Amino acid sequence: MVIKTWFVIFTVLVRKKSSVQLQTIRMGLCFSQHVSLTNSMILPWICFNITHDWLFIKIVTKTQLLICWLKNPLLSPVELNLLCGKNGYTSHYLVVGIRVPQPLASSNNHGDIERPNMGPTDRRNIVKRASDKLLVVVWKGLRFFVPAIKHMYNLKLIHGQAHAVLCCLCEQISTLHKSEFKEIGVYRAVFSAVKHGIVEFIIEMIRHYPDIIWSEDELNRGIFLYATLQRQEKIFSLIYKMGAKKNSMATSWDKYQNNILHQAAFLAPSSQLDRVSGAPLQMQRELQWYKEVESIVQPKYREMLNSSHKTAQILFTEQHRKLLEEGEKWMKATAESCTVVAALIATIMFSAIFTVPGGYDQYSGIPIYLNRNSFMIFIVSDAMSLFASSSSLLMFFGILTSRYREEDFLKSLPTKLIVGLSCLFFSIATMMITFGVTLVMMLRDRFHWVSFPIILLASLPVTLFALLQFPLLVEIFFSTYGPGIFDKPKKWWLF
Repeated sequence: MVIKTWFVIFTVLVRKKSSVQLQTIRMGLCFSQHVSLTNSMILPWICFNITHDWLFIKIVTKTQLLICWLKNPLLSPVELNLLCGKNGYTSHYLVVGIRVPQPLASSNNHGDIERPNMGPTDRRNIVKRASDKLLVVVWKGLRFFVPAIKHMYNLKLIHGQAHAVLCCLCEQISTLHKSEFKEIGVYRAVFSAVKHGIVEFIIEMIRHYPDIIWSEDELNRGIFLYATLQRQEKIFSLIYKMGAKKNSMATSWDKYQNNILHQAAFLAPSSQLDRVSGAPLQMQRELQWYKEVESIVQPKYREMLNSSHKTAQILFTEQHRKLLEEGEKWMKATAESCTVVAALIATIMFSAIFTVPGGYDQYSGIPIYLNRNSFMIFIVSDAMSLFASSSSLLMFFGILTSRYREEDFLKSLPTKLIVGLSCLFFSIATMMITFGVTLVMMLRDRFHWVSFPIILLASLPVTLFALLQFPLLVEIFFSTYGPGIFDKPKKWWLF
């Protein structure tokens, strides 16, 4: 959507040929080959129809050849001649002319392909420059042996070209009058970038034209109101860099009297909800958004009514009622399943302590293997498994008896689930240690080789449980106690 909008902007800029550099046009045409193969033929024809410059016909012919080859890489030379022969070019031109994009020579001390034309920042640091150049050579060599590195290299190269084109277009747009923005689709491109979370686009637009932050869409929603509605945290985090302007941006509202807190109260788009797995984590993410926005608005806006006579809190409850119910069902189902496992482990470990391997001495009642080191491992692992399973059982019981308020999904329920799963995992691991030590104690005197296969088999269920549940546990932990989804810088931008 953003690229299509920029076609309109590009057309208007070409009409103002005297104010647009030819380098900008060529860069835009080159980048369009990477962004949209189908639409890359449109820009040169637009330029030719407006300027009647045959240079663009040559460019579009190269573009057509590139499209033919990329879409049909198995085409024979005869087929390519039939497709492109009308313009006087053959497949030989395709083989000779098309090259894989390579980074331009760079003399900077960063070795960054995104800034190929920038000079060194410190000529005295010869050692660092030499090491950086050596690192660049190493990475270039690895591209031919590791496909993933080559893919990332090409993505970064395309990103650098896109950023260069964006900077050139923003410079030209900043010279236009504000009344022309709507005509050429600048506002539409900005809000499309907000919707898709293209933060580089917004940053460059603000740097070249700071007043763009006051732009509004057809519903009178500003950039940050729309970013909140679309749950684009990177763009929303720019509000912390605005200094004193932050208060004005946080106190605006749309056509229906929905302020920025009302926007956070609406249910997030499905594409954003699907970024996290499970209804409880989705509910937690929605609460994190609401609490973050609530922290920057003035108290009177928390009680502000929209055109439907609803506060943000009431709107949040109505919009998230179904998600709350789904989260409750998911938590209860998970807790019930884990409760059964924890109860079984606790029962087994409790009975195992009274039926120690080797039995008891019939006169003193002391375990026969008491003086062995393996017996001490058995006792300790059995006790730890019993305590861990009991703790896990209590945590899951707390989840089952929770009131399931909205605020519970923010910290309380995730914390109980983290502790419950961690204790359950630990109890399973120590239970398998107890089982393995018991077999070793009973069979070691007769079968000396039995230790290794027992340890190997005992580690199998622990590994399976870790592979299945550990990713979920890590996701819940970082979602609850991680650095957060918002970027709060220490320094403000000076606009």
